[in-house]
Amino acid sequence: MTESIKQEIGALALDLKRVAIGYQNNSPEMSATFLTAVEKQLDKLKQYRFGPEIKGYLSKVRRLVSKKYSYNQADDALTYSTLLLASSGLYR
Repeated sequence: MTESIKQEIGALALDLKRVAIGYQNNSPEMSATFLTAVEKQLDKLKQYRFGPEIKGYLSKVRRLVSKKYSYNQADDALTYSTLLLASSGLYR
């Protein structure tokens, strides 16, 4: 995996953390802003090929973005953020 792809995944992970922080701070506007950023990052990542592990996480993030707000969404955003960082090799 190239450094530029790792940076794209890192940006996605950071935006997911910001989504989680927005939900935890009861700021739906903040979460909505960063959910839009997550969608843009997902679109950028469509051009790359990934292994099954990262592909699965990206698929779950897409589902997370398409859901209406739920309390679990904050937990899911934080979880996928950490999993993406770990599986891309950025978080060791």
